[in-house]
Amino acid sequence: MSPDERKQLWQQRIESYRSSGESSVKAWCKQNQVGHQSMYKWMKKLELETTETSRTSPQWLTIEVSHPLDEKKLPAHR
Repeated sequence: MSPDERKQLWQQRIESYRSSGESSVKAWCKQNQVGHQSMYKWMKKLELETTETSRTSPQWLTIEVSHPLDEKKLPAHR
């Protein structure tokens, strides 16, 4: 099994666990014959990858101002 296939397998397992409604990782793993330590390891690994990807890929937005502030209409600060 290639590293990409293994990653995809674990992504599927994690998604299956999350959509199962089971609150206990250990219980889900036991029911599905998956090692809970491996499950925790992959959950952490994939979460870190997601965090690093979002941190290194900033999202830029364009903001258009249709009505600039009129300084005459602003209340005076005391």
